[in-house]
Amino acid sequence: MKHFTTVFKENKSIFLEFALIFAFFILPPLIQGPSVGGKISIAGGGKLSASIFVQLILTALLLLQNKFKPILPVEKKGSPLILFLMWTPICLGLCMISQAAVTGISMAIKIDAGGGYIFPESASGWAIYFVNLAIGVVYEETIYRLFLPDTMILLAGGKKSLRITLEAICVAVFAFSHRYLGAMALVNAAICGTALRFGKIKSGRIYAPMAAHLLYNIFQTIILYLLVKP
Repeated sequence: MKHFTTVFKENKSIFLEFALIFAFFILPPLIQGPSVGGKISIAGGGKLSASIFVQLILTALLLLQNKFKPILPVEKKGSPLILFLMWTPICLGLCMISQAAVTGISMAIKIDAGGGYIFPESASGWAIYFVNLAIGVVYEETIYRLFLPDTMILLAGGKKSLRITLEAICVAVFAFSHRYLGAMALVNAAICGTALRFGKIKSGRIYAPMAAHLLYNIFQTIILYLLVKP
């Protein structure tokens, strides 16, 4: 207990930052219930919203802060470019396999995730949609693969005995933030979240999981649109 008290005293500003971001950005998606029968708007459905700009500002601030003062020491694992080129396809492949497996199970047991999806109806709408999608990906990776787990590990005093538990909690938080998409989406988010965090740890940086997540969401959008379009 004395160890954690010392860590807290040495990192009061970080603890306050963590508490504020958790309360205003991480907690709200966790208490949003699943969509039942209604249409689901993905990436804003091709419309701009104030929340997107807030996410963009928060992401920029956290990435800038981490650049000059990393939450945890950055381990040099090799050439950044080689690691990026190696772990981007690995993370993407694992996410695609997870999506295929979850979709297959959903079809086999006839689970309907919701009442439908809202897609853009114009070229400008699609442009905004993909801007929203990119901002959302960078935001999620910054929050769930960088800020949340690294800060929790730091505030826990870097204890290795707690590392796996804290990593599991972060994956669960990310998964449950997708609960509004249905039970199978939650399972898929847990698997993908684990793969992306693993990629971040192994590559030593956030860029490989960011690229993989963005490509995954683009592929998922195209496939989903082809399946459900009128």
